[in-house]
Amino acid sequence: MSVYMSERPLISLCMIVKNEEANLPRCLDSVKDIVDEIIIVDTGSTDNTIKVAQRYGARVFSVQWHDDFSEARNVSIEKARGKWILFMDADDELDCEDKRKIKDLLIDGVEGYFFKTINYVGKSPGVEAALNMNFRLMRNRPEYRFVYPIHEQIAAVIQKVKPDAKLINADIKVYHYGYLDDEVAIKDKRERNMRIIRKVLEKNPFDAFMRFNMGNEYFALCDYEKALNEYALSLKNTREKTGYLSKLYVRMVLCYSELKRYDEALNIIDVGLKDYPSLTDLVFLGGYIHHVNKRYTIAERLFKRCIEMGEAPLEIGFIMGVGSFRAHHALGELYLELEDYDEAYAHFEQAYKQNNSFTEPLYKMCHILVKTKGISEARNTFERILNLEDFKDLSLLISIFLRQKRYDICLEYINRLINNNMGNDEIYYLCGKCLFNLKRLDEAYSIWKLVNRESIYYNMLIPDLMLMDLIKGRSDDSVVEACKKIWPKHYSVFQRLRDLLGHRHPQLLSDDASDSKKYADIIFDILDKLLYLEEFDIFEAALNLLNLIEDNTVLLRLGKLYYKYGFKRHAEDEILRSMKLFNVYDCEALDLLNRISMG
Repeated sequence: MSVYMSERPLISLCMIVKNEEANLPRCLDSVKDIVDEIIIVDTGSTDNTIKVAQRYGARVFSVQWHDDFSEARNVSIEKARGKWILFMDADDELDCEDKRKIKDLLIDGVEGYFFKTINYVGKSPGVEAALNMNFRLMRNRPEYRFVYPIHEQIAAVIQKVKPDAKLINADIKVYHYGYLDDEVAIKDKRERNMRIIRKVLEKNPFDAFMRFNMGNEYFALCDYEKALNEYALSLKNTREKTGYLSKLYVRMVLCYSELKRYDEALNIIDVGLKDYPSLTDLVFLGGYIHHVNKRYTIAERLFKRCIEMGEAPLEIGFIMGVGSFRAHHALGELYLELEDYDEAYAHFEQAYKQNNSFTEPLYKMCHILVKTKGISEARNTFERILNLEDFKDLSLLISIFLRQKRYDICLEYINRLINNNMGNDEIYYLCGKCLFNLKRLDEAYSIWKLVNRESIYYNMLIPDLMLMDLIKGRSDDSVVEACKKIWPKHYSVFQRLRDLLGHRHPQLLSDDASDSKKYADIIFDILDKLLYLEEFDIFEAALNLLNLIEDNTVLLRLGKLYYKYGFKRHAEDEILRSMKLFNVYDCEALDLLNRISMG
């Protein structure tokens, strides 16, 4: 920590934590050399969080948790001796380049600062992130205290106490890891958050901010109808522009889009742009909606407008890259759909140049090159773009050619890694995938046995190991037990398939329509692989699995599967049966029937 000659330290870091031994070192390492004291309020850790904090010289105070974040944060403020207070969460990390800017912010005439928070979502940190401006740094004054038991607020309190207070948006980045899938699951954040929000809404059902936050929880659970209900109540009770209103508009559009209620989505975009003309996010979403509905000219104009606008101002933006790399990628996809390959390639290339962490454009570029110039040109191009001596780039190259189903090329790259002693669980997993798809099943089985059984990659390959054992007429008890534990529905399907192959009468898998659809996905994945591997006898037996579920779409799906592998007459029969027996068909099925009739 920094040392100053003054009696009072300049900056106090104030945090509240619980069971954060895994995250806390990353956070404290990112700020330890710019703060003068660390105040940590622990709300009931049962791991080594307190010991970790003390190792960094923190003053630790344990308090009882009352489902109130503001209460705990206010305890941390009361213990702080600094002239300024920096707020961080344990699952935050201050950008290493930006932290040097903080000392320059400690000037007269300013009461506090908002920093740019990049909230990572999904499985791992990357370009899938939401942006927020969060209040992070303020003067230490006794009248400044947090309100709201969750999504606690203090900036509004400062402005109420001191109406002329100067609060500034600083170009300083904080990375937040707390909403990655694993973190949310481990801490059961959704249930906790919704419990606290409900308590607030019981007392004040018209609290627009809490309705917004409840909507966000339903949104995260993919319950878009309930999210919309909450957002609508929030919008109805929001009387003026607030820090969350721009995000409210964007989230409502996303909900309507997920529900395919596109006209309502476009109406919200129009309303939102009247309040926030520079909110690129809404223009981008408008382009997406018009693209989905094949209004290509309008979509093209809107995506180009996004590039002209650039990113939305920090205080109102939400989706990363809508004024840059995402807009170029969207144009690339639009031109690709229109088979304008030159324009598509140019925009994909620009998207990758603007953000090389965003690798999806590379997959599309490869697809275009393979289609227009051949596999050799595609391979030469990507070996120039990516570094064959770099493990990460070589792994990406493998992934790109896997999507092109060029398993032979992937194996060359994989063997380069293995020969250089860079094999790991992921590489062995991918190697087995390639061998499996090259129908070299014994080799695939052998390489997969090298994958650590505690690895996520071993968990991912268990269904394929089960299928291979079934094809080879064997059974590995350890694989069966792992499947039963990790993939219980797959286990049930494979058990029924073994019964069918042994001429035993299998039990029903499910008579529930919703549950049956989950089983149908598993069954069709197995059927697809059996056809690909030309295991026709097992395929014929596996078809009877479809009689063990209640799903009126199975004949349609079966028809499409037959067509995929060139069995056109079988495809026609199943699609016509689907139409006759269940009145189930779609545009794709009608197109397939037309192609079959045309010869």
